[in-house]
Amino acid sequence: MDVEMKRMDGLKATSDLMSRHPEARVIIVTKHADMQTRLAASESGARFLIGKEDLLSLLPLIQD
Repeated sequence: MDVEMKRMDGLKATSDLMSRHPEARVIIVTKHADMQTRLAASESGARFLIGKEDLLSLLPLIQD
């Protein structure tokens, strides 16, 4: 999930998704990797937040 999307921001989308499907596993991928966005991602129910400059760190998270 990206933080910036056209119709709805990714944090709101994650929150809505998690309220309907609490078993979902969401990873936020964004250029906004500051502490405030990390906290908001965690509060929305995302499991992880990865900066777009660090996409290789996604591999161990998705190879499940």
